[in-house]
Amino acid sequence: MKIRVRFTLLQLLIIAGFIGSMSFVFIQFSRVYHLKQLEIQSIQTSTALKTLDQNTRLFSSRHKNLRFLWGDWETSFQQFDELYMEMLSNPYHHLLGQDAIVQKETLGKSWTTVKEREVQRLTERFQIILSEELPDITGDNGIKISRQLIGLVEGTESIQVQKLTEIEAEFDSLKNSLIADISIPTERFITNLSNEIELISSKLYSFSIVISVFIQAGGIFLVFLFTRSFSRNTMELERTMAKVSEGNFNINLNIQSGDEFEDISKHFNALTQDLWNRIESMKDMMRDIGSITGEETEIGELEDFILELAIDNTGADAGIFMTEEEGMLVLKKAQGYFPPPIPLPPMVSSKREFVSEWFRNHRIAPGEGMLGNVIKSGEPRFVRDNIDGELPDNIKQDSDTFINSAIFVPLIVSGSTIGLLALVLTRSESVFTD
Repeated sequence: MKIRVRFTLLQLLIIAGFIGSMSFVFIQFSRVYHLKQLEIQSIQTSTALKTLDQNTRLFSSRHKNLRFLWGDWETSFQQFDELYMEMLSNPYHHLLGQDAIVQKETLGKSWTTVKEREVQRLTERFQIILSEELPDITGDNGIKISRQLIGLVEGTESIQVQKLTEIEAEFDSLKNSLIADISIPTERFITNLSNEIELISSKLYSFSIVISVFIQAGGIFLVFLFTRSFSRNTMELERTMAKVSEGNFNINLNIQSGDEFEDISKHFNALTQDLWNRIESMKDMMRDIGSITGEETEIGELEDFILELAIDNTGADAGIFMTEEEGMLVLKKAQGYFPPPIPLPPMVSSKREFVSEWFRNHRIAPGEGMLGNVIKSGEPRFVRDNIDGELPDNIKQDSDTFINSAIFVPLIVSGSTIGLLALVLTRSESVFTD
């Protein structure tokens, strides 16, 4: 797997872990938020229940007209009923678990029973009472005092006293039902709700810490694996290159990591093998030169041999050997067709045989064309690709004077330039390498 792909996967894993953990935390926060909303509804319901309970307990003892007392109680009942039913119908009870759902259903059934058994009967009775003259008789004295006053005047067995006594008894019964069936279970429900929210918040805090530690530890572990492989391959590359720098070219870099390091290893091995082959070739050439110079050999034969070795070792299409005579360059040896890297006079035909004949007889002055510049400067020149026109007279590919790549090496003995060796490639698809 490529290093870039590994690094991308590492980033994606870290991002995915972060997004996953943040999504979970968001879900938990959303859960807490909805439970908090449910808790607020429960608190509002509890407040309304306390108001209803207070109006129920004090109904008989308040010094108010019966119509006012009933209107006040009926308002508190309606407010509580609306809030209570809204709380019980909240869709997020399931977040508290199955026990909370069962408890909610029990509260709903209890409240329905209280309304049907107590409130409905009380409402029907009170509607009848309000339509009679009893409210006018009691005035603002309230039920308890009115019952005592009427009892003193008309006797305790009077109809008004009995009605007031029944009303007082029914409100006492309703008060007991509210306390036993509604108030206590509702308070217990709110307490459980608060405890559950506190527990979830604690779990959320702990989980957030665990997730943060896990993501950091996982990221560190993945980075460690990545850097370990990277460092190991880098050290292997450094060790092998150090041996090559010491002159050991017969060595291979063995990295099988499936990434860019393996590609570098293959290219490096190809490079060292090529260098090794070149060194061996140069050794063979030096042995051949030593062998031929140890014999009685004509200078011309030695020049031919050196030129042949240069062409064979570089893969050149042609080469020339030139010497300096009376300050001018003269062509001494040539192998293959070598297009002159200098301007041709107009009278010379572009055919190879005429060009070669003219080149053999032409003397090149220092500074004339590429050959003259090399002799004048004493510096070698390497034209890797003539596409930029370093040899302007040899740039046309469809002509016999085309040169695609060239090497020009001055021959210097004891600080003096005595000649020049030049090699060319005339095929457009071939170039000399460094």
